[in-house]
Amino acid sequence: MWDIISSCGLTLFACTWTAVHMNIPYVDHDNYNIQFCRLCLMVVAFIAPEVITALAAWELFKAYEFAKDFNHHASKGWTVTHGFFAYMGGFVLYIDNKPQAVLTPAELLQVVCDKSVEMPNVTEADIEDRSKGDLLSKCVAILQLLWFVIQIIARYAQHLPVTLLEIDTLSVTAVACISYFLWLKKPKDIGRPYIVHWDSKAKKSPSDYDFKDKYYSTSRLGQSFRHYFLYIRFLDLTFAGAPTFIASVGGMVFGAIHCLGWNVFPRHTEQILWRVASIGMPCSLMVPLLG
Repeated sequence: MWDIISSCGLTLFACTWTAVHMNIPYVDHDNYNIQFCRLCLMVVAFIAPEVITALAAWELFKAYEFAKDFNHHASKGWTVTHGFFAYMGGFVLYIDNKPQAVLTPAELLQVVCDKSVEMPNVTEADIEDRSKGDLLSKCVAILQLLWFVIQIIARYAQHLPVTLLEIDTLSVTAVACISYFLWLKKPKDIGRPYIVHWDSKAKKSPSDYDFKDKYYSTSRLGQSFRHYFLYIRFLDLTFAGAPTFIASVGGMVFGAIHCLGWNVFPRHTEQILWRVASIGMPCSLMVPLLG
């Protein structure tokens, strides 16, 4: 029993720790607030991994759209990594050497086109150098998942029962692998944003802009909740197109894997409820695709 618990726990921790890509914290946040928010997001990844996959899908397509718009209106050479960096709060506006606001992608494009700030001189290599995540760490988590899958297959081959904990662990980690792929180009655990200084010779003044994410005088923990748990503030979550398809597929995978527990329960009532739930989740997520 202890071998099963330890194996599931290690697999869940490795996959969710790798899957969670935090936003860039405010410049004055301490490590306690950052790690607390990471822990909360990991709990979300435990309970509802399809939510993380949905956000990763929307972020990927929004990052691609922003990079395309920036290359068209402002400057060439911006990539999806730049788009991710902007959506995770990577550009902070400084006025008189004081932080004023975390620029949304739309605000960054606007102030650059208005020449209110200088063009951010940050390359994809610079962003990747700041990132503390790499392909190797994600591959290690995937190898841990593969080893876990091999163990489950071996138990089936030996006609040994598979526990519900193992089934749930497999479903969570499988959906986490989809997030790995979607966030492959997203920087991980960047501690400091890129500072964009206001041009004193700009034709417009800061009051001409309505910055959405200004620095507030609230507690640091309160800022952390606002910054991390509302980080979808920059995204236009419309239920259409490829992001919805990917999110639905992630949820369908999560529900379908639970069908492995088809005959786990000894009581008939519990068995019927489990089967209905395992089939109902994938089928219900097909509605957005058919609509």
